[in-house]
Amino acid sequence: RYSDINKKSKSHHKYFHCAGTKSFADINEEETKLQEVKITQPSSSLSSSIASADDIYSQVFGKERPGRVRGVGTGPTPTSLWGTSSQCQAQLRAENAQLNAMVKELAERLGKVESIVVESKQVESTPNMERCVQSSTSVIEPKGKEVEFDET
Repeated sequence: RYSDINKKSKSHHKYFHCAGTKSFADINEEETKLQEVKITQPSSSLSSSIASADDIYSQVFGKERPGRVRGVGTGPTPTSLWGTSSQCQAQLRAENAQLNAMVKELAERLGKVESIVVESKQVESTPNMERCVQSSTSVIEPKGKEVEFDET
């Protein structure tokens, strides 16, 4: 009988205490931090698939213990996932050089496209200019018979 009463009472609970040693105040604070970070972060940075040293989770819950990476289990270490800092810097330099080369190539292509557009506009405007010149010369040239005036 008490069992039925307790089940009924428990079914009316909105929140269940299953946070372990964390208080509800701590949980609430973490939730508000998470919401604030979600609002301030651009959506493109939310779509990263692997944990990083400066992801949203790390910003909200703090840094992980040394030698651990959150969310990937006990096997991987920061060095095995991201490499040493010198490896990361070398990789970033190579990627940066590649991106700079792409920017230069795209700038050259854009310059070529702009010159083609300017040339095509000049070609289009040349017949119009010729028509204008012809019409202006036809106004100056007399058409039909000439008329003489008497000066009396």
